Amino acid sequence: MLFVKNITEDNIILDLKVSSIDEAIRKLVDLAEENGYIENKEEVLKRVLHKEKIKPTLFEGEVLAPHIASDLVKKEAVIFGRSRIGIPVDGSKVKYMFFVVVPSKKRGKMFDMLSEIAFASKDKEFLGELKTARNIDDILFALQHKRMPLVAKLKRKLAKLQAAFA
Repeated sequence: MLFVKNITEDNIILDLKVSSIDEAIRKLVDLAEENGYIENKEEVLKRVLHKEKIKPTLFEGEVLAPHIASDLVKKEAVIFGRSRIGIPVDGSKVKYMFFVVVPSKKRGKMFDMLSEIAFASKDKEFLGELKTARNIDDILFALQHKRMPLVAKLKRKLAKLQAAFA
């Protein structure tokens, strides 16, 4: 899964202690700048907040995926943040945030990642693993665990195709 591949231990905020979605997005944008993924932090923040105010990218009530494809993005990444108490958004309590950043020329990849996040958001076991994670290693394990079943399925399909042409 593309979105999982783009999350590293440096891209995780284990406990977002904020009271609003604006504060949470600011923290994610700050980390994206700190890790060298974006330039002009204030402009990125302004654009992302504007989009999320119009229509939040909310999945299953608990997952928010703010995103930007822009020339202000140097390198694609996903910044993950978790709020144990939840952050109010449109009558829901967001607990997990995946901030997707990609350069303009990779806009299609951004939509692929958002689609994967939407699909993963339906997996209650996955969200449970994120909820109970005690540290960054547990978060990374949950993300890797989410990715591996897909890899195994693709390997099985490949083996079947190879056998058919052998």
